[in-house]
Amino acid sequence: MGQIIENLRALFEILVILTLFIVSVFSALHFQLTRRLTRYFSNKRYIITSDFEVNPEDHSERIFLSVYNNNVNDSRITGIGFLYLQQNIDYLNTYLKQLDSPINTRVVIPSRDGIKIEVGIEGLIKLLQKLNQGKDRISNIRCYVTDTLGTTVTVKANKLRKSLKRTMIKRRLAEIEKQKLDKANQNLTQEEEKAREKEIKKLKRQEYIDKLKQKIFKR
Repeated sequence: MGQIIENLRALFEILVILTLFIVSVFSALHFQLTRRLTRYFSNKRYIITSDFEVNPEDHSERIFLSVYNNNVNDSRITGIGFLYLQQNIDYLNTYLKQLDSPINTRVVIPSRDGIKIEVGIEGLIKLLQKLNQGKDRISNIRCYVTDTLGTTVTVKANKLRKSLKRTMIKRRLAEIEKQKLDKANQNLTQEEEKAREKEIKKLKRQEYIDKLKQKIFKR
């Protein structure tokens, strides 16, 4: 009888441990699922895009940052821009300036509507180069938007990163070619200066010879 009780006790302990393990596994799965669903619906609140455009007429380059409010309610945003090397490059004030609105104006995006900001490419490239300590490279860059609820949604801007990288490389190559041309012009100028000095010396030498001949013939 005592042996049966011991076996039942051991079986009960095994069942308790197994039950606790199953509950722990389901709790972890539930947590992960809830977290993913929360992140999914949070990221679906806003649709953020960044576009790099080239004008076919004058070949000018422009960047546009767009945010679409996918919420059922209007949203007031407090920040919009790019995340780069853990630094925020915010363009909310730029958007207000483009609207000729005061800096303290509240920016509200109606439900199922959006806003579009033109980003100055020169200023953005200079900021990226400054953060890169002068190096012509671009690491991972993301677009972001923050609302008054404290929700921040970010998305990768891979197409923009590639376009900016091509532009920076193209400008760097043009700068190198200009430096080569300036150096060639400088060398040409130096050669011209040497030729001019040589001509002056030749003329002075000829003048001296002429004067010397005049003195000899006068005698």
